[in-house]
Amino acid sequence: MAGPPRPSQDADGHVATITSEVNKAKLAQQGTTAAGTTPEEFRTLITTEINTWKETAERAGLEPQ
Repeated sequence: MAGPPRPSQDADGHVATITSEVNKAKLAQQGTTAAGTTPEEFRTLITTEINTWKETAERAGLEPQ
């Protein structure tokens, strides 16, 4: 698709907010890190996780409730 490159954050600055030094420190205290991604990367991550856990549940013989 032609056009200008997409910004690395949305108009409200959510990526900049989550990756601020203050929030990085708070997340580090909880044992996690912040990472900004594109909507497409996030969609791929979620789809992969859903498929992985669906297959795991099926192998374990678990049925949806």
